[in-house]
Amino acid sequence: MSDSLNTVFIDDILRIILSKLPISRLAQLQQVSRDWRRFIHSQEMAWSIYDRELSQALFLVSNRERFIGVIYTNHLVNQNRLNIMPRLSAMHFPLIDFPVEAIVGSSNGLILLVDNLRQLFVVNPRTLQIRDIIGDTRPAWTYGFGWKNYGNLRCNVVVKVLDRGMETFAIFNLNSNQWRGCVVTWKGADWNVQIDEGSSSAFVGGSFLWLGSATLGHSSPEQCVVILDCTNNSVDYISLLPSMRGIALRIGNVGDNIAALWPINADYSCIWILYLSTRMFRAVDILAYPSGVLFYPLCFYNDWARMVMLRQNQNIDLYFLSGRQRITELHFQDDPEPALYNYFPRGDRFQAIAFDASFISPGELQD
Repeated sequence: MSDSLNTVFIDDILRIILSKLPISRLAQLQQVSRDWRRFIHSQEMAWSIYDRELSQALFLVSNRERFIGVIYTNHLVNQNRLNIMPRLSAMHFPLIDFPVEAIVGSSNGLILLVDNLRQLFVVNPRTLQIRDIIGDTRPAWTYGFGWKNYGNLRCNVVVKVLDRGMETFAIFNLNSNQWRGCVVTWKGADWNVQIDEGSSSAFVGGSFLWLGSATLGHSSPEQCVVILDCTNNSVDYISLLPSMRGIALRIGNVGDNIAALWPINADYSCIWILYLSTRMFRAVDILAYPSGVLFYPLCFYNDWARMVMLRQNQNIDLYFLSGRQRITELHFQDDPEPALYNYFPRGDRFQAIAFDASFISPGELQD
């Protein structure tokens, strides 16, 4: 009995020590012996790593294979703390009509999807719960997903833009399960905006962002980011830089409160980080990919120097923004294949989004 207790105590101490080491060092230590590898891959050790590092995870959809999956950005963790199957077929989500048309966004650990029938679904990747958003049958110009404060309560909401000119929109509160129509308050009387049809969206600090155009008086329209501030339902815009105009762009989140724009064709090698508080863009050159390669920024990886990229809709890369280096297809140092291919077939093409795996909204799609 005493020996058993001592073993448990020693394991706990060792786990505490190892959980504080960098991932690169753990990758080396697991090569010491089979026992070390087994210990580092243990469920308890995985929980320790998860609590320390895994604030971001990746949610993937394969329309060809008709499945949904989750990959943690720290690919060291092979054990799944919450018993989520890494790959879920369409049978696990019978309400979704594949192909999924778009992943609208993520908010507080939840994902909003639009399926082939233009139905809306909110998915909790951690608990595998899913719910459809019904009650408003009017056609949508585009959607957004984020949160809105109702008094002291912060609720996840779906924004449904009903017309290109942003005159009216509707908000669905996931806490009250109700739609509410809203009328826009314009921040300027001598201009108007139009949102690009089907524009992707981002969400930053209470504001929804889409790509569109703004017209001032009788001047020609110019490309811009359209901003809907949900605190007062007001609309504003930020003009794109001259170097960004004329480029087909996509907007999305690359962090909980960070928006970015990037090209949707392979002729450009740059992304732009948008600082909404200062209304400024910062250009970041993407130099490691050869000409003709499409890339899709998903999230920053633990710091501002590295970013997780979806390349050619097929590969997950860790990209160093400060230079020309990238680590292709993140995987455990001595694993024969990258983590992506442990569960997903080679050559498949994905839609993907990052979500906050450490945060779950109160009262919504819980365990």
